[in-house]
Amino acid sequence: MLERFLVADLDDLAEVRDGAILALLAGSEFDVSGPVVSINGSGVVSEGFTEDNYPSGTSTWTLDGEPVPYLDSELWYDGPDGAEEDEVEAASIPVEKIGGRVLLVSGGDDRVWPSADLHGVAVDRLDDRGHPDYEHLVYEDAGHYILERYTPAVGLIGEGGTYAGAAEASHDHWGAVLDTFSSLRDQ
Repeated sequence: MLERFLVADLDDLAEVRDGAILALLAGSEFDVSGPVVSINGSGVVSEGFTEDNYPSGTSTWTLDGEPVPYLDSELWYDGPDGAEEDEVEAASIPVEKIGGRVLLVSGGDDRVWPSADLHGVAVDRLDDRGHPDYEHLVYEDAGHYILERYTPAVGLIGEGGTYAGAAEASHDHWGAVLDTFSSLRDQ
């Protein structure tokens, strides 16, 4: 069973990241055929954090009680180009095993972590292994917060991007999210 390695009072930012990564991880590890959406997540598992927000020295996630391979927080926040190829490969989520459509959404000016690059690891795996149905939307002027349509953009640029970029990404990506989940009807 996939479970959080650390259950703590994490801020919404960590929950967004962890939820997006969990979606990819669960979709790749469990025999479920269906679509997966990851918004400003990562194709690479990260190190967990303590309640005081310090690196924990172990994975954010466990599978069957064992820590899932991960990149330590310093390498993860620098992006995949800052790590050795074998480190990235070991911590990469096997997204090609997802049995449905995959939608990745990234802010090109994400100042929390390089989500476009970290999602790029997933794109490389999907492409290299011939996954039949995926899309990666990158909104160059959006930061870390990309929400559903009609959510006010006030406060969304604290972690990168512009108000116009946040509004565009929030409005534009939502149709792709709905289209992705509508693929459930085709099953």
